[in-house]
Amino acid sequence: MTRREQPRPTPKLLYVTWHRHGGRVREISSALGADALHIRPVVRVKRLHVTVQRSLSVLVTVRELVRRRPDVVLVTNPPALPGVLVAAVSRLLGARFVLDNHPGSFGDKDNAGGRRAVPVTRRLARAALVVLVNNPEYVRVVEGWGGRATIVHEGPPESLPPVWEPRPGARTRVLVPAVFDVDEPVDVVAEVARRMPDHDFVMTGERGSAPASLRDALPANLELLGFLGPEPYEAELAACDVVLALTTAPRSVQRSAYEAVYAGRPLVCSDFPFAREYFPYAHHAHNEPDAVVRALETAVRDAPETLLTARKVQAARWDEQIGELRRLVGLPVTV
Repeated sequence: MTRREQPRPTPKLLYVTWHRHGGRVREISSALGADALHIRPVVRVKRLHVTVQRSLSVLVTVRELVRRRPDVVLVTNPPALPGVLVAAVSRLLGARFVLDNHPGSFGDKDNAGGRRAVPVTRRLARAALVVLVNNPEYVRVVEGWGGRATIVHEGPPESLPPVWEPRPGARTRVLVPAVFDVDEPVDVVAEVARRMPDHDFVMTGERGSAPASLRDALPANLELLGFLGPEPYEAELAACDVVLALTTAPRSVQRSAYEAVYAGRPLVCSDFPFAREYFPYAHHAHNEPDAVVRALETAVRDAPETLLTARKVQAARWDEQIGELRRLVGLPVTV
């Protein structure tokens, strides 16, 4: 074999995130064969001023990039600072970078920091090998900035549980994944729980972040579980009869909805065009109590075959998306 005929070496990939929640990072890293670098867990210093924490995160990020010398770096945005660091260090190392833009990086979901950083995100998008987004509208925004974008959603867990089957005579358990972000209509959830006293509602999320109006008037059948790590959350998914994932953000493609479909659970989500496109087997409801109650009552009649079909459609979409991303970063596209 001549030098010209020799295959190109497989690029070394690293995924950098400053986020606390790393499920998406783990899934994409696993699919690409990349190392995942979670900066916040590395910096285990509590009760420090945010400026000190951020400075430590900067130092760890730069140190690991220089030490590992990846060929391609993926980085989550927002916050924008890790993207700026990755872009600068990658340029010095002769590497390329991929920007994983969440809706907040476009200023959506009332993300004031992301909105202020849009000029920085725009420059990063132009310099990036590709920008990962969650819907075609954001693809057009990035292309309007002079960058290249591709849609990548959420990947499946390592093992898929059996799909849900009805439990005659048992109380219906409704899982409400939440982080108490501004786009989560938790007041609607509370009112739905009041109107469905024969159902048990369990809601995730840091209790201290829950609105006072929710904590002060919590229905008897709505329990706040607090923040759940991966294993306890998977256990709640397995124990529930239906997942309720509501948002007021039309361009949001909720991870919790993806998790429900992969887990083989009936899903009720907000009635927006992208939700209908990406979750065609879900039950869509406007964010008002009567509509959500009707959707929940219908969702628990889903047949296991329907839930299996929904999972297969979603998994096929992921395979297509990750195959395109592998091609863009220079990896072999597996069949």
